[in-house]
Amino acid sequence: MKSGSSKTSTSPQKPEWKKVKVPGATISYAPTKSNEAMVAKMTEGIKEKRVKRDTLEAELANNPLSDFTPNTCIVAFIDILGFGHEIEQATTKEDMERIYKKVRLVQKEFQKVSAADDPDEQNELNDTYGRRVIALSDAVVVVINPNCPAASMMGAYDFLGMSMFELLLAQALCVAKHGIFVRGGISHGSFFYENDVLLSPPLARAYQLESDHAVYPIIAVSDATRKAILEVPKKGHYAPGVDPTPRYFAKHGKRKWRGKGLYYLDYLPVMLGEEHRGWLPEDHKDYLEARKKGDDERAQAALNRRALKDAAYFLKWHKKRIEDAHTAAISEGVRKKYCWLMKYHNRSFRNDLEYLRDEVIDLAKFYPPKI
Repeated sequence: MKSGSSKTSTSPQKPEWKKVKVPGATISYAPTKSNEAMVAKMTEGIKEKRVKRDTLEAELANNPLSDFTPNTCIVAFIDILGFGHEIEQATTKEDMERIYKKVRLVQKEFQKVSAADDPDEQNELNDTYGRRVIALSDAVVVVINPNCPAASMMGAYDFLGMSMFELLLAQALCVAKHGIFVRGGISHGSFFYENDVLLSPPLARAYQLESDHAVYPIIAVSDATRKAILEVPKKGHYAPGVDPTPRYFAKHGKRKWRGKGLYYLDYLPVMLGEEHRGWLPEDHKDYLEARKKGDDERAQAALNRRALKDAAYFLKWHKKRIEDAHTAAISEGVRKKYCWLMKYHNRSFRNDLEYLRDEVIDLAKFYPPKI
């Protein structure tokens, strides 16, 4: 038997681990070539982040906080009627594309920069007119700040009236042009939005108006906000009955909000006074001939005929969109909303006038007979 002699171990020795201190931590690692490169990269990255953080902290320390001084803005919250059900039922790529296009159309009509045909021009207009439009899923928040160049030029009262007109115009175009029905609420007060922080009591009130009182496709306005607009001092004087701004609001029946009357933007009668198609060739020819002959009565008749035909043109599309929406509605509750709009349509103009009488909605076709 061989004499006992101890065996010498031939297993490799583990390398000693290295330690590197970096801001806020200590890194321990085996000193291999790949680890050395990785640690060097990590160390450099940590140092760069620390430098950026220190720089940012210094900037914040030297810069004053944002201006939280309360301002007074008009704030509107607008969303699409029935959007929740529509998105819930979307199952195909085509469904999602259709819904996406609908949302973008609403954003465009309410003058969101990113949805405009010319974003640079829209951005310049929004700056001039103190307008900010924020997208929230199917909703848009429109903020009107009277502290802007346009208000200085026009006067605060006319500026606010024009801003209300643009909101009801957007609503009217969504319906008659695109067949999209919106609802919402409008309030006034302070608005702050910076660094993804939004602080705005009137936005909360506008949302509440939309949620609780815009049961039908209307944009609800509190009595306090309506009065706040109408009581702003006027830059000039209007002849009796000429000031358009009071006509932008209609009483919402006997409904109340916080103990006061409730209103909504009365877009349809306003739209009937706007130009939608302009002169038809035969009417324009008749008008020019009458002017040439000095026949004022005939010229005025041509002007009146033009106005009626233009109003009828808008009513035709408004009527069609409502009737189509009623036909497509899948529940009685939704159909009732469009029936309310049918009544609103009919009571917004004289049903016996030439050209307009053809655009009256026959309610008997849509309301069940009373037994």
